[in-house]
Amino acid sequence: MLNDQPIGRGCRLQQASWIELARIFFVFVAQQQQRVIDALQHRHRILLEQAREIAALLHGAVERSVLFDDQNGR
Repeated sequence: MLNDQPIGRGCRLQQASWIELARIFFVFVAQQQQRVIDALQHRHRILLEQAREIAALLHGAVERSVLFDDQNGR
Protein backbone atom coordinates (compact mmCIF):
# COMPACT_ATOMS: atom_id res chain seq x y z
CA MET A 1 0.00 0.00 0.00
CA LEU A 2 1.46 3.35 -0.99
CA ASN A 3 -0.75 5.56 1.12
CA ASP A 4 -1.46 4.74 4.75
CA GLN A 5 -3.63 7.85 5.23
CA PRO A 6 -7.26 7.14 6.10
CA ILE A 7 -9.69 8.11 3.38
CA GLY A 8 -12.59 10.53 3.70
CA ARG A 9 -13.98 11.26 7.13
CA GLY A 10 -11.16 9.59 9.07
CA CYS A 11 -8.67 11.96 7.52
CA ARG A 12 -10.64 14.98 8.75
CA LEU A 13 -10.88 13.47 12.24
CA GLN A 14 -7.14 12.82 12.30
CA GLN A 15 -6.47 16.38 11.13
CA ALA A 16 -8.85 17.75 13.78
CA SER A 17 -7.12 15.76 16.50
CA TRP A 18 -3.72 17.11 15.41
CA ILE A 19 -5.11 20.63 15.46
CA GLU A 20 -6.52 20.07 18.95
CA LEU A 21 -3.22 18.58 20.11
CA ALA A 22 -1.35 21.60 18.71
CA ARG A 23 -3.79 23.96 20.45
CA ILE A 24 -3.29 22.17 23.77
CA PHE A 25 0.47 22.32 23.30
CA PHE A 26 0.47 26.06 22.56
CA VAL A 27 -1.79 26.74 25.55
CA PHE A 28 0.62 24.75 27.72
CA VAL A 29 3.62 26.67 26.35
CA ALA A 30 1.86 30.00 26.95
CA GLN A 31 1.07 28.99 30.54
CA GLN A 32 4.68 28.00 31.15
CA GLN A 33 5.89 31.28 29.68
CA GLN A 34 3.53 33.18 31.98
CA ARG A 35 4.85 31.24 34.99
CA VAL A 36 8.42 32.16 34.02
CA ILE A 37 7.44 35.81 33.56
CA ASP A 38 5.68 35.85 36.94
CA ALA A 39 8.70 34.28 38.64
CA LEU A 40 11.06 36.79 37.01
CA GLN A 41 8.85 39.71 38.01
CA HIS A 42 8.74 38.41 41.58
CA ARG A 43 12.53 38.05 41.63
CA HIS A 44 12.86 41.54 40.14
CA ARG A 45 10.70 43.00 42.95
CA ILE A 46 12.85 41.25 45.56
CA LEU A 47 16.06 42.57 43.97
CA LEU A 48 14.64 46.10 43.84
CA GLU A 49 13.74 45.92 47.52
CA GLN A 50 17.23 44.69 48.37
CA ALA A 51 18.81 47.43 46.25
CA ARG A 52 16.72 50.06 48.06
CA GLU A 53 17.79 48.66 51.43
CA ILE A 54 21.46 48.70 50.40
CA ALA A 55 21.11 52.27 49.08
CA ALA A 56 19.54 53.36 52.37
CA LEU A 57 22.33 51.71 54.36
CA LEU A 58 25.00 53.33 52.19
CA HIS A 59 23.27 56.70 52.44
CA GLY A 60 23.17 56.38 56.23
CA ALA A 61 26.84 55.37 56.32
CA VAL A 62 27.83 58.35 54.18
CA GLU A 63 25.81 60.73 56.40
CA ARG A 64 27.46 59.33 59.52
CA SER A 65 30.89 59.61 57.90
CA VAL A 66 30.31 63.24 56.91
CA LEU A 67 28.94 64.02 60.37
CA PHE A 68 31.94 62.30 61.96
CA ASP A 69 34.32 64.28 59.74
CA ASP A 70 32.53 67.55 60.60
CA GLN A 71 32.68 66.83 64.32
CA ASN A 72 36.38 65.98 64.17
CA GLY A 73 37.39 68.88 61.94
CA ARG A 74 38.30 66.84 58.91
